Amino acid sequence: MDGCLCNTIHTLAKDYNEAQAIELIPALNRHLEDLRQFLAKTSSLSRQVQYQITPRNQRTDKALFVDKVDLTPVHRVFSKFENDVIGFWADSDDRVHLELRRRLACVAIFLRSKLDLQILAPPQVADVFPGVRSIADLRNPGRKYVQIAQRLGGVGAIFWLPRDVPASTYESYLSVDDEEVFAHLSSLNPTFNKYNGFVQRLVLSQLCDPPLPIRYHNLFGEFTSFVPAQDQLFLVMYALGGTDIPAVLLESTCVPQRRWNADGEVNQNSALQFGLPDAVVDLLYNETKLSEAIAGPCVAKRIQADNTIAWSLSPERMSSLEEALTPQTI
Repeated sequence: MDGCLCNTIHTLAKDYNEAQAIELIPALNRHLEDLRQFLAKTSSLSRQVQYQITPRNQRTDKALFVDKVDLTPVHRVFSKFENDVIGFWADSDDRVHLELRRRLACVAIFLRSKLDLQILAPPQVADVFPGVRSIADLRNPGRKYVQIAQRLGGVGAIFWLPRDVPASTYESYLSVDDEEVFAHLSSLNPTFNKYNGFVQRLVLSQLCDPPLPIRYHNLFGEFTSFVPAQDQLFLVMYALGGTDIPAVLLESTCVPQRRWNADGEVNQNSALQFGLPDAVVDLLYNETKLSEAIAGPCVAKRIQADNTIAWSLSPERMSSLEEALTPQTI
């Protein structure tokens, strides 16, 4: 690919292809290093060129110098908008609020692209980037925030990420395979679980386009952490047929299953080992939250002829899921 590198880069910049881009990595590394050395040979030349090439490790090293994370200003934003999702997306003179809003706007753009929504940035998201010519260019920063959150264990990490590190480090230079950086971030004892639900609601508020506002269910699987636990439960019920599902079938996930192994010993397996998402398992373990989840109009509960309880999704919910879910999700 070396002989046509420039043409390939030009093509991929307009029509990105992940597989082809990965193949270019060795050639790009060689080419960029040659360019860096070439520009370093004369200061007059480097001054006239509008771009500067800096080895990636110098960018990501900034994350290694963070020794603590002050969440006071972040929690102030959280407290102000916890019950005001719409207000969060409005303009502000709070620098921390604007930084967090930018991160989530990038995430919303990326997830909207994964859902194949016609408009990448709804008005509130577009207002975050008034000078940006191509909103599509923000998909990759959004992807990076999502991947970082997945590495750290929750979408609330997007709020928690140290603000001492420039946004460009997270969005462009930090590799999700950089074990050293992620080990360091984990050593800072990230506490972001309280932000998980809030971040989820903020992002979902930008994904619910009519006429199929529940299309975000298609994030289940690859981006499950952005789907509320209640909706994940409905998807599990839908996969089980949606009607007359024995309540004991789902409630029994709280009890580890005992199985004989090949050595004649008894092993205990939890629902997580069988592939159920963490959020669904946590919901089924919590009687109060489970009762709230099935108390709404989306689930009907009835007593069967054998006096057992069965749950069914409402016809309206079944119909909306049938219309919204893609073959890949099903």
